[in-house]
Amino acid sequence: MLTSILRHVVVLTFASLIGAGCIVPARVELPVAPQAQPPAPNIGVVPSTAKPPVPPVARFGYYAFTEDAHQNARTSQTPILLYFYANWCPFCLEQDPRLVALFNKDPMGIVTFRVNWQDSDTDANEKQLARQFNITYQHTFVMLDKYGKEVARATGTLSDEKVKDLIQQGK
Repeated sequence: MLTSILRHVVVLTFASLIGAGCIVPARVELPVAPQAQPPAPNIGVVPSTAKPPVPPVARFGYYAFTEDAHQNARTSQTPILLYFYANWCPFCLEQDPRLVALFNKDPMGIVTFRVNWQDSDTDANEKQLARQFNITYQHTFVMLDKYGKEVARATGTLSDEKVKDLIQQGK
């Protein structure tokens, strides 16, 4: 109990120092999921019923969110874990490197995206995704099954075991 209280005091002190500009936390740079290569130009007449090529499946792992990579994962019917993250949140800054280590060790057969939420890096696609899933709090995890249906949700700092439990609900 005392350890938990001390941890919160340290985190809150850290958060206030960040807010005051005394400490600038290190940010973890995530790789961007592989993107589809543009098709070779077609010479000649292309029938009007031709469909664009299906983008390749993103490799399993933990990536910074992009709309293209998210659509690739959805098209491939891959389970997806969304982690709504804010670069100003001390709990998110603590969780992020742990997620990187966890998914580098074992991607668990899913694609995980770190989605910026109401921070200086948030883009219009991330805002739309947050609205779609009714996200009201940074540091929220949403597990989607291979059909894109939400099957589980959690907020707050999760241990590696809790993250794995959340993922199992989507498989």
